[in-house]
Amino acid sequence: MPAEQDKSSLLWLWILLGLGAVGIVVMVLGGFAVAAMFVLGWSSRTAVSSGPVIVSSGAADARTSAPAEAPALDWSKATVKTSIADVDIELIDAHHATTTGTRFGKFVNLGQPLVAGFKFTNRSTTRIVNFKGWRPELTDEHGNKLDELDVPSNFGFSVHPFYSKDCDSSNVTAGAFDLYPGKCYMTCLMFQPAPDVSKEIRLIVSAKAFGGEGPLLFRKAITRP
Repeated sequence: MPAEQDKSSLLWLWILLGLGAVGIVVMVLGGFAVAAMFVLGWSSRTAVSSGPVIVSSGAADARTSAPAEAPALDWSKATVKTSIADVDIELIDAHHATTTGTRFGKFVNLGQPLVAGFKFTNRSTTRIVNFKGWRPELTDEHGNKLDELDVPSNFGFSVHPFYSKDCDSSNVTAGAFDLYPGKCYMTCLMFQPAPDVSKEIRLIVSAKAFGGEGPLLFRKAITRP
């Protein structure tokens, strides 16, 4: 009996030792697996945070691509008279004019703005031409930018700066209006006063106002008293 008990005890001891060894192996393998997962996870986070982000392989990055610069304007080609289809456009004069009038029955003095006067002539004998109005850009020869005056549409001018008995002068400022066949029109653009050093105006307007394309360049000496 004692011998059999010794054998049974020895068997259980080997079983326990075997289970302990298996447990140790499982724990070691589990530790390696956890460590591998941690390393892979850390690597993927590092790659995301430090690597370049590709938005599109075929598209340029709008943040770094600057638009192409507009070509410099050749003011030697500017003129005082041009034509678009049937319409002649002529810059008559540029000068400072005391400008007064009424608005809602009250007298208003606009001071002495720089006034650029235009004559439009519709040479067509049959077609009405719609003038869509201008948003002009004006500088002097020194590059000083002169802003256009915002003249109210209901402003009644005391005197038209470029009145002509031979042309329709009812549209004082160059807003949108129709040019009837065979008629001419006197109108103007008004800007803040030019500095005393300014000798000429350089005016950019759009040919689209008469159905054309591109900019129109006008250049004229400022008439001073």
